[in-house]
Amino acid sequence: MILIDVEKLLNDLKKNALVNVTPGLEEVIKAQPTAYDLDKVVEDLDKYARSDICNHSRCRYIDIDDIDCENCGALGALEIVKRGLQ
Repeated sequence: MILIDVEKLLNDLKKNALVNVTPGLEEVIKAQPTAYDLDKVVEDLDKYARSDICNHSRCRYIDIDDIDCENCGALGALEIVKRGLQ
């Protein structure tokens, strides 16, 4: 999956005259669902950063070799970012 900037796509199509960008086509492009919910990811990362990120008694990564609290926090943040894809 690739994320695109809809406004940039529309501007490029209009500028390069690759396609006749009719109002109907523009509406169809703009109506496409969001592939990534950045607001949700930021909200979840903020909650995660303010939580007890590494609590060894409930750490999912405790059995993985070479994982310390800093790595645990990074892995948790990566999971949140990956969940942002809809």
